[in-house]
Amino acid sequence: MRRSLRKRLKQWRPRARPSSKLDIYHFISSEDWNTINNNGGNLIGQADPYWASKVLGVRFGLFAPEEFLPLEILRFIASTAYLVGIPKENLSAWESNGLVDLLIRESRPQKDIRLLIHLPTEQGCFVREHRYRPCFTFQSGFLSDQQKLSEARKIISTAKDSLVEKLPPLLRLNHGLSPLLTLETLNFLYYLSTMPLRDYTGQYLLPEVWVPYSIAMEHIKNVEIVAAKGEIETLVN
Repeated sequence: MRRSLRKRLKQWRPRARPSSKLDIYHFISSEDWNTINNNGGNLIGQADPYWASKVLGVRFGLFAPEEFLPLEILRFIASTAYLVGIPKENLSAWESNGLVDLLIRESRPQKDIRLLIHLPTEQGCFVREHRYRPCFTFQSGFLSDQQKLSEARKIISTAKDSLVEKLPPLLRLNHGLSPLLTLETLNFLYYLSTMPLRDYTGQYLLPEVWVPYSIAMEHIKNVEIVAAKGEIETLVN
């Protein structure tokens, strides 16, 4: 299958490469990539900007962050379908934290294609700090794991005052009193870290870039087959 995939991908070539301010990596399954490439379509995002709060809301029901976020954040989160990527210069940080391997390994279907994309415009794009969304908070038993809770509270303790002061009072004053409040505080810090891409100047350790528009094929600079544990095969560059 990989040989067939390799042959099909090598037939693809990017068209003119427009200048842009930022390149991002986006991971996609080979099935989705082949569908887009064979049909000559655009790359369309599917991520909901409130997906995590909806998961947590069903599970815990304490807060829905979208009901508490400041207007300056809500005003530009207009779409319900975003493409999410990693800034090119931050890929190594994601890799060193094991997040790229986790993304590839845990995705269903597996996201085994890595695209390097030129963002044609910053309009409507925003950035979030993934550090407030540690993978262990989604693991079974997190709320009873004292070591993981300690790690989570350490992350909270290093949050910038400008974010902490925007937390709901219950979380700002009591986030360490219970595992549930700790988890909800991380959830809020993640959403409160949202900022327009035009204002982002490299403040985050593990930035996510959210793109509200579809990506035409001409903006895709590079295509690679990837696998867990860092195995990469470049097909187009």
